[in-house]
Amino acid sequence: MLFLSSFVRLKAAGINSLALFNQAPSVISMFVREKSTYKMKTHKAAAARWIKRGSGGFKHGPVGVNHGNTGWSASGRSRYHRGGFAKGPGEGNHVKRLKRLLPYAGYK
Repeated sequence: MLFLSSFVRLKAAGINSLALFNQAPSVISMFVREKSTYKMKTHKAAAARWIKRGSGGFKHGPVGVNHGNTGWSASGRSRYHRGGFAKGPGEGNHVKRLKRLLPYAGYK
């Protein structure tokens, strides 16, 4: 309706509406309102912790490596302090939530 009413206003002003479409795009944009596009926000805390994989899943880095590591054997530390993956369907499923938190997650 907005588009039609702009043609009526142009005709009343004595401007040939068909001649406008032969002009540069900047002339058209003065009379036609474009629809705004809304962007989703990225959750920055999740973006710092999770990386998207090529298969579509998500991977996080190692946890528990900042302090309290004395007394662990080297093999125990390497086993315990490794990164993990977001689980698939079922209990502990984070994939659906991560897709919502990270709408523009690229591959790093």
